[in-house]
Amino acid sequence: MTVVTETGNRAAPELVAAIIDRESNGDPNVVSPDGGHGLMQIDERYHKAWLDLNLWRIPLENIRYGVSKVLIPNLDHFQGWPAAIAAYNASWQRVQHIVDFYGQDVAMLDTVTTHRNYVSWVLNRVQELQGIAA
Repeated sequence: MTVVTETGNRAAPELVAAIIDRESNGDPNVVSPDGGHGLMQIDERYHKAWLDLNLWRIPLENIRYGVSKVLIPNLDHFQGWPAAIAAYNASWQRVQHIVDFYGQDVAMLDTVTTHRNYVSWVLNRVQELQGIAA
């Protein structure tokens, strides 16, 4: 059983893979200066209790947690990939402000993300991965 099927297939495998590519470049041991841990860069500011269990070091557990506790709630709340992707990288409040005024506009959502291109980069990577899988 994959992480995606465990979550009711609400997060496409290509989306999860694209977020991993952007967040950690596939390195399960990376800890960022900003406090992100592992493949999905689980943020210690919001998930310290889970990180203290050291499960983040196990790639499948890191992905499972990132998908079920961060990505799926973002998808449920924002009802669209662009805003959910932005919220994976930036705060819900900042993303909600953009959504309230501009909807799921990728260019506007990118203005609140790392390097101002997180959403467009992840969406482009999803398309690349879908092409590979086809």
